[in-house]
Amino acid sequence: MPNLFIGLGPNGVRVTEDELKARIVEISPILAIRKRDMCAFVDVASTEDGEKIIEKLNNVVINEARLNVQWSKSDRDRQRGGPPGGGRDRERRRDDSRDRRRDDSRDRRRRDSRDRRRDDSRDRRRRDDSRDRKRARSPDSQGSR
Repeated sequence: MPNLFIGLGPNGVRVTEDELKARIVEISPILAIRKRDMCAFVDVASTEDGEKIIEKLNNVVINEARLNVQWSKSDRDRQRGGPPGGGRDRERRRDDSRDRRRDDSRDRRRRDSRDRRRDDSRDRRRRDDSRDRKRARSPDSQGSR
């Protein structure tokens, strides 16, 4: 089933689903419409119906919202014979890079944690050393100064 994407821009919140549906149905019958704040998705019965809607409604203004009507991404890919870059593999590559970034940040946290523990132990040693020096001084040596 062919699917259209309608970009409504920032003024899209001023356009109701009923208004949009009424304008589209004047041109061609539709199967379904799903409107979000600044966009809508429309299911049409045929590619010809979709082409008519694109031709008649693209760049039309409704309630100060300029419509940008085009085939939805999934339908553009289907018309070209599949998504560019291999589709599923591209998704997998993106997931791999996200995992790599997550691993990098995890490694960074581990490194930071190790550095903090190392700094803490150095501080503890310094405190212990200064206490030892204070204890090493005898009361006689302090009085003769």
